[in-house]
Amino acid sequence: MSDTTTLEGYGLDDVRGVGVGRIESHLHGEQEGGWLLARMGRFGHHTAVPARDAVEGVGRVWVPFSRDQIRDAPKVDAVESLDPLMERELVAHYRLI
Repeated sequence: MSDTTTLEGYGLDDVRGVGVGRIESHLHGEQEGGWLLARMGRFGHHTAVPARDAVEGVGRVWVPFSRDQIRDAPKVDAVESLDPLMERELVAHYRLI
């Protein structure tokens, strides 16, 4: 993905193309490509999804994770970068090790 900062407001789709949430920003961290900060539902919590394998479409971003895996990910605050502990939790959750 070329410029994840332009993805604010895009819908986030799971591995099957089902809408999961909306992208609010790009988070920096140690992971290649960083993370997409997404809000789960209109009044839902925020979580982060790895940006490195995300594929951009017209107003949508597809990620290779299931809806349940994304929704069960650790909740994160809307910040500009992830602290190392939170990033390790997310890496373990998405099995990026």
